[in-house]
Amino acid sequence: MGATLKAHARTHEGTDAVAVVGLSCRLPGAPDPGAFWRLLREGREAVAPPPAHRGLDGLPRAGLIEDVGGFDADFFGMSAREAAAADPQQRLMLELGWEALEDAGIVPDSLRGVAVGVFVGGMADDYAALLHRAGAPVGAHTMAGTQRSMLANRLSYLVGARGPSLVVDSGQSSSLVAVAMAVQSVRSGATPVASRAGSA
Repeated sequence: MGATLKAHARTHEGTDAVAVVGLSCRLPGAPDPGAFWRLLREGREAVAPPPAHRGLDGLPRAGLIEDVGGFDADFFGMSAREAAAADPQQRLMLELGWEALEDAGIVPDSLRGVAVGVFVGGMADDYAALLHRAGAPVGAHTMAGTQRSMLANRLSYLVGARGPSLVVDSGQSSSLVAVAMAVQSVRSGATPVASRAGSA
């Protein structure tokens, strides 16, 4: 998973500056931005032999995110069945988007009906491929749960945002392109606030 941030435009004489006002992340060995900074500062490696309970026998080393299954479906207004059918990236996007708002001191209800933009860099459809390979049955929530576009749309729907909500896939530069689009959206005045996220 990448980092989620909030950007807000502040106009200065002759220029439009964009400020990061909230941040969240979930990375191997770093469940939050503070832990990620410590990992970098201390020069520690987050790639290690996977624990037995992850079921990755034969894989010598991996960079894994902890507690991906610990999702509070009720909090995000999802049924248990819908949450189970949703790609873990979608669940993480909701959690990280909410955490970035908290970090920015923005009350989510204050964004309802506002032209907030949500730009997500994402290129992986691993979950859909794994479900297909496992022969998982198709249900009422399969389509929404496995679509990459929902990475952005779930967050927009959660807060009631009315701005652009899209997923960018430009290969390995997806997250960087999402940043550029979010900044451009704020600078142009199309959105007063934008959320940018990246998903591997």
